[in-house]
Amino acid sequence: MLSGSDEFTRTAWNPQSWMHDLRPLIGEKAITQVFLLGSHNAASYAINRGSPFAKDAPGILYENSVLGSMARFFSYSISAAWARCQGLSVRAQLDHGVRYLDLRVVTNPGDPSRLYISHAQISVPLAVVLEDVKAFLDNASSANEFIVLDFHHLFLTDDSDGQGKFFRELDRLSDRFIPVEVPLTTPLETLWRNSPEKRIFLVVAARRNLMLYPAARIRSRCMVSRWVDKCSLRELLQALTNLLQDDL
Repeated sequence: MLSGSDEFTRTAWNPQSWMHDLRPLIGEKAITQVFLLGSHNAASYAINRGSPFAKDAPGILYENSVLGSMARFFSYSISAAWARCQGLSVRAQLDHGVRYLDLRVVTNPGDPSRLYISHAQISVPLAVVLEDVKAFLDNASSANEFIVLDFHHLFLTDDSDGQGKFFRELDRLSDRFIPVEVPLTTPLETLWRNSPEKRIFLVVAARRNLMLYPAARIRSRCMVSRWVDKCSLRELLQALTNLLQDDL
């Protein structure tokens, strides 16, 4: 989205409602044409030194062996600082303007009845994240914001029970998901007018034959993640600027 107009620069910044505030300017654009504020490993905020390692951790850290125990012992002191990418809850991030959430889901041997968010170490239950999203959209001041839920990785059991748990968790937001039949090229104004509730684009990393949830868009068919692999802020900003210029 280009921001050269005077109307754009004069628009007040209200992080809870910025998309709807810009409706006259972005209404004719599709979600794929609007630059969104995003959050990497969005729900990793609860990870600490005592958080157990999860299935997305390097293999040796998840091994039930003497070597695995030693690796975990020496890794706990440094791993959490790397794994914890965010310091705010998902609700707080949404309230501050974030509209794209990067999420990784795992099973938790310590609590097998629920699914959890992870980034090498286990963070909060998936239910907590979904309730934060629900509460944000239930708030009148932010009810017209669009959100992208990107389930970047699913580390579930291979049987139907693992997927069934995931589906049941998602059901709490079932009335909020934008149907997959609605093209991603649909103008936001059309989405605003067609439904007062459908505000979430659900994206899931899975093969089509393994993801039977009706509102789920298969990630490989609608999204590309570019890992720029830069270690300094200056290099990162330059790489992101180059990507934006290439897209434009």
